[in-house]
Amino acid sequence: RWSLEFKPTDENTRFFTVPSTGAAMLLVKEINRKNMGLTLDVGHMLMAGENPAQSISMVGTKLFGIQLNDGYTRLAAEDGMMFGSIHPTMALEIMYQLKQI
Repeated sequence: RWSLEFKPTDENTRFFTVPSTGAAMLLVKEINRKNMGLTLDVGHMLMAGENPAQSISMVGTKLFGIQLNDGYTRLAAEDGMMFGSIHPTMALEIMYQLKQI
């Protein structure tokens, strides 16, 4: 299986072609292959200003992997904090949505 992990920005280039969950899902739908999906990174979703639980729900069965971490939600911040350490309520919501898939 192939899995794309989006990132809103990169500290080296400040540019990434697929900057959000929505853009990544559009690409996956356009590719239209059963073996193509997404890996979501909670820190990247926060950097993009997304609600991670909502993004997970939107991706559904195309979620092939997840990186559980936390951050302060600043664009270009690579905080890499322990999951739930900054946003404990959000972490619970994420776990609920993951269980729904």
